[in-house]
Amino acid sequence: MLRWGAMSIARFAVNRRVAVSMLALAIVVLGVFALPRLPVALLPNFTPPVVTVTVNYPNVGPEQMEALVTRPIENAVSRVNGIELINSTSQLGQSSVSAQFYYGTNLDTAAVDVQQQVDQIRSQLPNDPNLQQPQIAKFDSNSLPVVRFYVTDPNIPLRDLGDLFANQLSDEFASVDGVANVIVSQDQTRAFMIQPDASKLAAYGLTLNQIIGRVQQENLNLPAGIIQVGPNEYQVRANALLATASEISNLVLAVKNGSVVRIGTVAKVADSIQEVRTYERLNGKNAVGVVIDAQPNANVVATAIGTYRKIDQIQARYPGMKIGVVFDQKSFILEAINALEHTAIYGAILAVLVILLFLHSWRTTLIVAVSLPISVLGTLFVAYVAGYSLNIMTLGGLALAVGLIVDDAIVVIENIYRHMALGQSPRNAAESATTEIFSAVLASSITVITVFIPLVLIPGLQGLIFTPFAVMVMAAVALSFVVAVTTVPMLSSILIRNKYTPANGHANGNGGHGASCCWSVRSLPPSSAPSKPRSSRHRTRSSSVSTCNCPPAPRSTSPTRLLRRSSKRCSRIRACCTSACRLARSDTSATARRSPIRATFRWSSSRSTAAPTPQSTCATGRRSSTRCPGCVPSAARSTSCRT
Repeated sequence: MLRWGAMSIARFAVNRRVAVSMLALAIVVLGVFALPRLPVALLPNFTPPVVTVTVNYPNVGPEQMEALVTRPIENAVSRVNGIELINSTSQLGQSSVSAQFYYGTNLDTAAVDVQQQVDQIRSQLPNDPNLQQPQIAKFDSNSLPVVRFYVTDPNIPLRDLGDLFANQLSDEFASVDGVANVIVSQDQTRAFMIQPDASKLAAYGLTLNQIIGRVQQENLNLPAGIIQVGPNEYQVRANALLATASEISNLVLAVKNGSVVRIGTVAKVADSIQEVRTYERLNGKNAVGVVIDAQPNANVVATAIGTYRKIDQIQARYPGMKIGVVFDQKSFILEAINALEHTAIYGAILAVLVILLFLHSWRTTLIVAVSLPISVLGTLFVAYVAGYSLNIMTLGGLALAVGLIVDDAIVVIENIYRHMALGQSPRNAAESATTEIFSAVLASSITVITVFIPLVLIPGLQGLIFTPFAVMVMAAVALSFVVAVTTVPMLSSILIRNKYTPANGHANGNGGHGASCCWSVRSLPPSSAPSKPRSSRHRTRSSSVSTCNCPPAPRSTSPTRLLRRSSKRCSRIRACCTSACRLARSDTSATARRSPIRATFRWSSSRSTAAPTPQSTCATGRRSSTRCPGCVPSAARSTSCRT
C-alpha cells in the first residue's frame, strides 16, 4: 500500500508539473501573506493563570492590613475551584492576594469567580471611607512597559505640563494601535490648598469637618434632567465644579450672629500643588514620566513604532518640549530577532554552498536552493495559523530546521542521479527514484518529528515557552518532506540533463539518456592458461566487444558474479544487454574450467549501429526468440550484441 502510494505521488509529481508548480507557488504565497502579519515579540505569548486581588487602605500598618483585609479576602478566594496556590502580601496601606490556577483553566472565568467571592465578603471589610474598592487583575505577559519616557519643557511649569499630559496628550497616545494603558506620573499635581486658622475656627465655633463637607457639597457635576423646547429635548447638567481658589474662598460655611462666615474668613485658600513625595528628573531637570503599556497579544514592535511617531508629532506641535526615552522593548527585541534571522540566512547559504561543493552541479544546487524558501515560507504560514509570533523561540526553531530541510531533498535528488547513471531518462529516473526512496525519506521525517513531540507535551510554563519551538521544527520537516517528494522530482525532470547521453543521441532503456559502456568477455592468452592441453579452437585469442548501454560494475568482482550482476542491471535497461549478458554467462559457464575469463568495462562514445532484429541466430544455432533477441553466432567463444 505504501509503495503504491509512493508510486502514485511520484507519477503525479513528474507528469503533473503544472499542478505541482501551483502547489509550491501556493505555499510561497501563503508564507508571503503571513510574514508581515506575524507579531514580533521577545518571547512566546504565555499567560500564567494568575488572578490578583489588590486593596489599598492608606496609612494602615501591615499587621492591621493582614488582620482586617488580607485574611477575609484569602478565605473568600480559596473557595474558587481550580486554585493550585495562594500567595498574599500585606504592607503599609496595601494588601495583595494572588491565586494561581492550574494550567488549562479559563482565566476569564476564574477572574469572574474571584470577583463574585470578593463581593460576598465586602461587608466583612472595615467600614471606612478611606478603604478603596478591591481591584481584580489577571496576569499579563505584556505588563512590562513598551516605552517609558520623560518630558521637560522650560516654557511650561511642571504642574501644568503634568496636567497637559494627564488630561490631553495621554488620550492621543492611547489611540495608538496596540496601546492598552497610558500612565502619567508627575511630582507636582495641581491642588487647592486650604489652611484653616485654628483660633478663628474656635472663635466661630466651627470644625474642620464642616469645611470638608461644604467643599464636597459644592464641588459637584450632576445631571439636572431634560428640558423640552418645542420638538427638541435638551439635557441639562449642573456643573458646579470649583475651578478657582476664589470660588472656594467665597463658599458660605455658616451664619453667626447675623453675619455670613465664609471659608476665606477662617482659612487661607491657594491654588498650589500637592505635597511632593517623589521626584522624577531627566538629565538633572524635573520631568513628567509617561509609561506606555501594550495590549495582550499585541505586536510590541509595531506599538513602539506607533508611539515614536506620536512623539514626533507632539514635539513638532510643542517646539520647546524635550522627550527622552529611557526604556524601549523594541530595540533589544529587534536585536535578538535580527541576530536569529541572520543566523538562519547564513545557515541556508552555507547549506547551499556545501551542496554545491559535494554535488558539483549548479542545477542540483538550484533545485535544493528552491526547496529551502518553499519550506521556510510554509512554516511561517503554519506559525500564523497557530497564532504564534516571531520571537527567539520560533525563529530559533526555524534556524535549527534549515539544516534539516535540505536532507530529504538531497536524498531524493541523489537517488535520481543514481537512476540516471543506470541509463534512465531524467523523467523516468525522477519517478522511479522517488518511488524507491519514498519510504526511507518518510521514515526519516517521522523520526525527526517524533523527537520533538515530547517538547509539546511538557506541562506548565516550560511547555508554553518550548511548544512554539517544537512546532516550528516539526512543521518545517513535514513541509520539507512534501517538497522533496513533489517539487524536487518535478524540477529534476526539467532542469537536470543526463551527462551520460550516448553519441547517437537516442535514449536508453525506456526512453531516457543513460550511461553507455562497452563490455567485453575474452579468454586470456595461452601463457596465462592452465597447463592442461587445449585444442586449437580453445587457443584462439579472439575477443569481441558487446556495446551495451549499462553501467560498469566493480573490477574486483569475480567474472561469474560480475556477469550475473551485470545481467541483473542490464535487464532493466535494454534487451540487447540482457541477451548479451545471458549469452556471455552461458558461454562462460561452458568454458570456465578450460580458460580463465576476464570481463572488462570501458566507456564508449561511438555511434551505435542499428538495433538487431529478432531473426538473429544464437550461438547454439537456434533461431532467436523474443526472450533472447540480438544473439549472433560466435565461433570463437565470444559474445557480441549489435545495438
